[in-house]
Parts: sequence; structure tokens; C-alpha cells
Amino acid sequence: MITKNQMMPLLLAACPSFAQAWAELQSEDEAELTYVCISRFIRHLRELHRAGDPSVFAAVAEVIERFHVEGDPNVSEAATVGFLEDLLGDPGAEFFVSFLGPESC
Repeated sequence: MITKNQMMPLLLAACPSFAQAWAELQSEDEAELTYVCISRFIRHLRELHRAGDPSVFAAVAEVIERFHVEGDPNVSEAATVGFLEDLLGDPGAEFFVSFLGPESC
């Protein structure tokens, strides 16, 4: 079962370009705030999309799917509320929808 402490390492493995932003969150003592980290990660995905770099989207979507399927209740909720509602609730987020797995749609 995936726990909260395993979320960021899995996301960083899927999206290594987030490492600098993650280091900044840790230095600002924001790393323990799950939804703050998720929001910053989503901002990073949007930046990648604007830069025309979708190379990590499939891997990130796979991790989000794992959060839904293999995550403890808090991880599963964070995947839905933090990732999907934040990301997909924003106009122009359809760039990511095609990558989502069946549990994440």
C-alpha cells in the first residue's frame, strides 16, 4: 500500500525535472503539506505543457493511477482531490486527460 511518505519519491521518479521545485518546498518547510506539494507539482506539469514537453505525462498519470489503486485512503483522496480536481478543474487541462488510467478518469 502506498503511503503519503511515498508519494513524492514516486512522482519524482516519474518526473525528475520537478526535483528543483521539490528541493525548494523542502527548504521552505512545505514538504509536509501534501496539497501544497501537489499544487506545485501540477503547476510544473502545466509549465511542461506550455513548453511543449509532454515526455513525462504518461509516467505521471501511471503514478496517479497507482495512487488510486494502491494508495491508502489518504493517498487515494489526495490523488482525487489534489491532482484530478485541481488539474482537471482548470480550463485547458485536457492535455493530460488522455494519459489517465481507468481509475483516474
